[in-house]
Amino acid sequence: MVPLAKAFAAAGRKALLVERVHVGGTCINEGCSLTKTMVASGRVAYLARRAAEYGVRTGAIGVDMATVRQRKQGIESAGVDLVFGTASFAGPKTIRIALNGGGQREATAPFIVINTAGRPASLKVPGMESVDALDSTSVMELDEVPEHLVVAGGGTSGWSSAGFSAGWVAR
Repeated sequence: MVPLAKAFAAAGRKALLVERVHVGGTCINEGCSLTKTMVASGRVAYLARRAAEYGVRTGAIGVDMATVRQRKQGIESAGVDLVFGTASFAGPKTIRIALNGGGQREATAPFIVINTAGRPASLKVPGMESVDALDSTSVMELDEVPEHLVVAGGGTSGWSSAGFSAGWVAR
């Protein structure tokens, strides 16, 4: 869940999370939180492989990508009402939600927080269409550690991104 929504729920406030596609938006699913979780696993593997340089004896070091992904997914939690759709303001303290399955819903709250996120942008480089490229979503679903990886882009996930993906209401 979006950390702020989770904090509101933990503080006893009702929280409503509106998502277009997947819970938590970019930061939780493809962005900063998960990439940092996966980078931490990579750092541990790197240090374990260099243990002998520090006088520490270890056995063979390997990376189990399924366990890394499971750890990444484990940072998500419940405690917030979830609605899939697209929210827009209907008034100063009211949002209208166009539900993904059709229909609408409105919610009113004293606090409305819009949490913007992003989407990966395609790299505009000649010849790129002939390369098997990954984006910030697909790279985190790899079953094996790639032998080589070039990251192009910027932002907290290391990828160029723009756009709106999530908003939520706490009341």
